[in-house]
Amino acid sequence: MSRQGYVFKKCAACGRKVEDKVCTCGARRRYSWAYRVDVAPRGAQRRQVTRSGFDSRADALAALGELQGDLRSGARVDPSKLTLGQYLNRWIEAVDLRPSTRAGYEGHIRNHITPGLGDWRLQDLDSTAIKAFYTSLTTLAPRTVHRVHNTLHRALEDAVEDRLISRNPADKAHTEPEADHDMITWTADELATFLRTVREDRLYPMWRVLAMTGMRRGEVAGLRWDSVDLGAKTITVQRARVRVRGGVAEGPPKTNRGRRTIDLDDGTVDALVSWAALEVEERVAWGDEYQDGGWVFTWEDGRPLEPTGISSRFARRSKAAGVPKLRLHDLRDTHATLLLKEGVAPHVVSLRLGHSSVAFTLQVYAHVLPGQQSEAARVAALVDGGE
Repeated sequence: MSRQGYVFKKCAACGRKVEDKVCTCGARRRYSWAYRVDVAPRGAQRRQVTRSGFDSRADALAALGELQGDLRSGARVDPSKLTLGQYLNRWIEAVDLRPSTRAGYEGHIRNHITPGLGDWRLQDLDSTAIKAFYTSLTTLAPRTVHRVHNTLHRALEDAVEDRLISRNPADKAHTEPEADHDMITWTADELATFLRTVREDRLYPMWRVLAMTGMRRGEVAGLRWDSVDLGAKTITVQRARVRVRGGVAEGPPKTNRGRRTIDLDDGTVDALVSWAALEVEERVAWGDEYQDGGWVFTWEDGRPLEPTGISSRFARRSKAAGVPKLRLHDLRDTHATLLLKEGVAPHVVSLRLGHSSVAFTLQVYAHVLPGQQSEAARVAALVDGGE
């Protein structure tokens, strides 16, 4: 048999190859068209695939050509009864993820994807079914639905890589919703009021770092002294402590660009110098009971701060300051907003915040600079002035 495959008539009565109008079994004109092809890699033992039931020779040839194209491109996969639910259970155990990302993926799989699509055979899953599944998630916010989509897409992309499916059916099944521009941030005066109010708080240096660097909560919770260079006035973000099911885990920053070095202002450097001196006093006072893990921001006995505890404490301190209510993450948005309004270039803000791309920064904060269009219109004045 030719490795390229061939098509033939197949008797509908006995299933044998039909050489003429009449099969050897005696059946007349009761046949369909089929193809047969060797799908084994070159040099391997022959492994034939036969598909039948085509109404015409042209249909059989078209299907044969499609399979041959998959064989040449490496997209052809072996048939499998593996369900999406079974695959996801296996995948989530094997994939390398940050602790917080793993916790999020596990929640998406357990609470949404498996109940909605888990019984589908992995190789039968298509874009229509996936879109219908997203539509059914009526109790979730659009951004949450997109996060569920990202989880499913990532898992199916790995299935393609592992040759379990030939294409990712989640491709283009969901688009990211537009950024919500109704974010709440503090003005420079409101931020100053908050920092004055917490000036005598033991953790004032931490509030100062959060406000003046735009670092994430987990990045501040995971900050160690070996990442702080007071002489060079920099902090290098190398790790984060995040809340996961069952406790707190430490891992790399949220994105590859999350590993970054942030310049510090003099006021923040002074606050950190004072903080380092206070920690020396506390270490002496606690003696052998002091838990020295190298973290920057700790309790008096050296224990690192829990991320959720930082948020709770921030809520109490900001309420006492009498400033508009914010989430702790909004302090990060405040930092970015103030920088952009002061004319700091978006790519600098993006690097400082550790965003995945400058495009993402522009998407999230473009509304902060409504005057950019009028500034761009000044080009006309330059041109018209030369006429």
